[in-house]
Amino acid sequence: MVDPSKLKRLQILLKKEGRTLSPEEIEKISEELKEESLKNFATGLKHITERHFTEAIKWFQLSDCREAPLIIALLSLKVGDTFLFGEYMNEKSEKDCLEKLEIDIFCKLSDREIILTKDNLHKITDLLR
Repeated sequence: MVDPSKLKRLQILLKKEGRTLSPEEIEKISEELKEESLKNFATGLKHITERHFTEAIKWFQLSDCREAPLIIALLSLKVGDTFLFGEYMNEKSEKDCLEKLEIDIFCKLSDREIILTKDNLHKITDLLR
């Protein structure tokens, strides 16, 4: 089981060109998008930057982006929903919309920033025990 005190210290960062993005920057990116699924995905990203993780999950569920299951698994871990984590962690996930938007997701724990991949999410889960 995950240690709740360590879970509180887990931060989720969105970066573009090595710089952490603000909610306003994500909103600007979203406004320029035409495709509905990509817009939903960007809205989910905005909610991550605002630390509204359960709301972000809803938007990622509306998106057809192929890496949404991995992000939902991360957010489920962050909010302590082990059932949802297990459901989405086992789904296939690959780079798609993050690559189109040129955004990377990092998990920050203590002073370590770890880029989000399925393998790294397993490692992060182990670090949180």
